[in-house]
Amino acid sequence: ILLWLETTNFAGLIDDPRTSVYSIDSWADDEVVERIRFRLDFILYSAVAVFLGWFYVVKKRFQDKFYSRLLNTYILTNAAWIAFFMYTAFTNRYAYLSWCIMPIVMVYPLLKTQLVKNQYRFISLLILGNLVFTLIMFFG
Repeated sequence: ILLWLETTNFAGLIDDPRTSVYSIDSWADDEVVERIRFRLDFILYSAVAVFLGWFYVVKKRFQDKFYSRLLNTYILTNAAWIAFFMYTAFTNRYAYLSWCIMPIVMVYPLLKTQLVKNQYRFISLLILGNLVFTLIMFFG
């Protein structure tokens, strides 16, 4: 599927002239075309929340129905972004659909119960790391 999406004009699947902006063919600027590539930094950034979710649920045995739904929603939206939109122009716009709930996925279990030593320091480092990555992506 990924190979098909990489070689297919994804914007051509939708019959709307406004989607042509997301097509590689519509960009004549080589700099923009160069930026449309596999983004390992996006994958690693998204994997942090998945790893923390696994850590809370499996290792620390955190049980919460709301958190389970929240984590599954994050994983589902992130998987859809990776499977369908990874090679489109402006891929970060699709990634934001899952990234908007990422801080909640990372911090919610820590606010409900004691899971790690120096928990408030850990929470502040998670929030600071999220902010730093966001600023690097915005200015970088």
